[in-house]
Amino acid sequence: MPQTSFQLAHSRYLTLKDWLFHAALPLWNSIGRDDEKGGFFEKIDHSGRTIEAARRTRVVGRQIYSFAAAGKMGWPGDAQGAVEHGWRFLRGHGINPDGTVARTVDVIEGRRDAAFDLYDHAFALFGLCAAATALEADRVAIEQDALSCLDAMMAGWKHPQAGFEEAVPPVAPLRSNPHMHLFEACLAWAELPDTGKRARWIALADEIGNLSLTRFICPQTGAVREYFRDDWSVKRDEPAAPVEPGHQFEWAWLLARWGRMRGRKEALVAARRLVEIGESFGIDERTGLVRNGLDHDLKPLDNAFRLWPQTERLKAWLLMAELTCGASDRQYALEKAAKSADALMVFLSGVEPGLWVDRLSAAGEAIDEPAPASSLYHIVCAIEEMHRVLSRPVSARPALFLDRDGVIIEDTGYVGDFRNIRLLDGAVETIGHFRDKGFHILVVTNQSGIGRGYYDEDDYNLVRARIGRELGAAGLRIDDERSAPYHEGAADARYRRDPDWRKPEPGMILDLVDEWNVDVENSLMIGDKTTDMQAAAAARLRGLLFPGGNLFDFLRESGAL
Repeated sequence: MPQTSFQLAHSRYLTLKDWLFHAALPLWNSIGRDDEKGGFFEKIDHSGRTIEAARRTRVVGRQIYSFAAAGKMGWPGDAQGAVEHGWRFLRGHGINPDGTVARTVDVIEGRRDAAFDLYDHAFALFGLCAAATALEADRVAIEQDALSCLDAMMAGWKHPQAGFEEAVPPVAPLRSNPHMHLFEACLAWAELPDTGKRARWIALADEIGNLSLTRFICPQTGAVREYFRDDWSVKRDEPAAPVEPGHQFEWAWLLARWGRMRGRKEALVAARRLVEIGESFGIDERTGLVRNGLDHDLKPLDNAFRLWPQTERLKAWLLMAELTCGASDRQYALEKAAKSADALMVFLSGVEPGLWVDRLSAAGEAIDEPAPASSLYHIVCAIEEMHRVLSRPVSARPALFLDRDGVIIEDTGYVGDFRNIRLLDGAVETIGHFRDKGFHILVVTNQSGIGRGYYDEDDYNLVRARIGRELGAAGLRIDDERSAPYHEGAADARYRRDPDWRKPEPGMILDLVDEWNVDVENSLMIGDKTTDMQAAAAARLRGLLFPGGNLFDFLRESGAL
């Protein structure tokens, strides 16, 4: 029996996670970690020999993140020890007296390059956020290091319009790439529970998000450009590739995170276009790999290949699997994610386990050079996203299936505006009760308003994100959700597909049952329409028709708690 698109993507997740846990992390936490002089080695050659070089702050920050993320994913090694090792080195050697960070520390000669570099600062802040998640006892000190660094950056290197200078006195070109990683650091701090000064991180994320929408992204093509003059106008004569397909995918992933966090629909629209650009113009048809560079007209310019763009493509298609509505588009996105994972594994093959080839020629031949530590961050980030989106329980568990409108939120008729939603009385208590009992919380919702043209998929995703934030404030979450945008009279042919997902058909329920290994016999479906009950019956689920009022009280009176 052929694998489903989810099973294809999930199998790649298991393969990559196994490689990471049993080969890469043990190697880079032993050979790749310098317990004598501090920090992490920059490179390991393919014979397993470390290459001595000055420690770059950006690599220290990336390694801190990599091991912190590994710990969250359940790596049984000493993730906390590796994170603490990195933070102690950064704090003891990398932070300047004014709060900024050095570019490099030469542990052999005892020299430091203390000059300002925005890229290094972005990864110092990113690494500090990861350290704050892993080292709870040191969190106050780590957060203060981050805020002091941010204060120094704002005081000394802030661009008069938006963003930051590359140096002082100002130099050109200004670059979008360091701002992308600073954006990533700000989002990480803003998403961290109980973050002090959270408003500061959100404000800077908003500034960079707006800068990307108004300056970095070309209004004609929708592509993110790389190089700019000192007034943020595009620098068209830079010899390097002005458009990088890997960055289209990476910016898409970040902009969608920001857009959902801040209710910015234009960011979701831009993210979808960036994925389209990366996939349409950035993939080499012969190899299936993401090429390095395009020109301003989106024509191939640099036809060689690097490892990191493959990871960003993988993250972007996992994002699209979350943003899509309906069975067909979700299947397509997961198939693309699986292909992206296959492309990444090309760079992990033919070398000692735990190492990688970082570059391939335009002919697809491996460049013989040591594996750079800096790439571990990209690999781990992609696998962490796979873990978040694709990990599933091995043993069967019951689930609480919920309709959305009229059960979780007030049904005002084709709910498409995230600003006007209201959680129904008893919804939080119900979700909390069943989660405490070990149930998965799964939502199945008809959204014919999309097919009818009343609102679109991005509006739906902003509503979904708002519900997530409301539940998150109570320490709760929905594990997964399926939506059916189907309408038989839809003007867009995409929304005349997948009728078996629209309740009273059971397609959405059955898809979730299969993916989440649901114990159907002990599960429950709650809906407010007869079509919900018909779908539950077709899926052999017990169904309860909610008449309105307080959901928790209704379930208690029904004996369902």
